[in-house]
Amino acid sequence: MAEMTEERERVNALPTWRVTLDMICFRWKLFLGNLAAMMVLMAFWQIPGFIMKAFFDLLSSQSVAGTLGRLDTRCVPDRV
Repeated sequence: MAEMTEERERVNALPTWRVTLDMICFRWKLFLGNLAAMMVLMAFWQIPGFIMKAFFDLLSSQSVAGTLGRLDTRCVPDRV
């Protein structure tokens, strides 16, 4: 218990945001290259979703999400 009552040693340390900012300023070209690569990678993860959306829009004849499209024509009057 005596160890817990003692004060901790004060360590002079930089805040995390300052270290990160200094690293970005030091190698800003690498940071921008990495940022661009990550944005391209995230964009490529969206492509399968867009393809699936286009496929299902084609199946449902461009109907709005949440409707049954051509499957339920009994309850829907003829479109003009």
